[in-house]
Amino acid sequence: STHASRLCLLLSSALCGNEMKTKYKISEQDYLQATKLFLKLSKRQLINHIIAGILLLFVAYIGHGVVRHGAIGAILGASIFSMLLRYIFHPIIARRNYRNYPAIKQEFEIELEESGIKISAETGQSNIKWKNIIKWREGEKYILIYPMPSLFHIIPKSLEKSGFEISKLKEYLQQQVGNAT
Repeated sequence: STHASRLCLLLSSALCGNEMKTKYKISEQDYLQATKLFLKLSKRQLINHIIAGILLLFVAYIGHGVVRHGAIGAILGASIFSMLLRYIFHPIIARRNYRNYPAIKQEFEIELEESGIKISAETGQSNIKWKNIIKWREGEKYILIYPMPSLFHIIPKSLEKSGFEISKLKEYLQQQVGNAT
């Protein structure tokens, strides 16, 4: 069944010719939004944070003196730090990184191939084999492809308007890598 769907995907890709090859650029806003998606907690991380918060609330409720104040301080500190990081520091750092990263401003060309995804730019080419993609993440406007835990390629879903078949990419990722995180 997996081989049959893979063959169908390959045949449709071959029949479409250059429809699977699309050029695009990553704007500063694209980069900022994609890095927000990168920082989004996975389900496992979210569950761990919720459990830690519940435990701290429990300790704050039943604890006395220093223990109670410590739990309350931890809850307040983690909440304030998290909000500062997400809404103030992250956007500043992401914008600075974008502005200091000339290669991200180039025009890219993406193409689905039998063996993976090919992303080309003036400065080079990346052939990302399906077996070397460790995870992928999908947001409202972007798909992030991870060849390493902290390195991702940004693929705007808006490429669909230019003929790139995002649904085929997602199908391939689902088959070859697994569920989005």
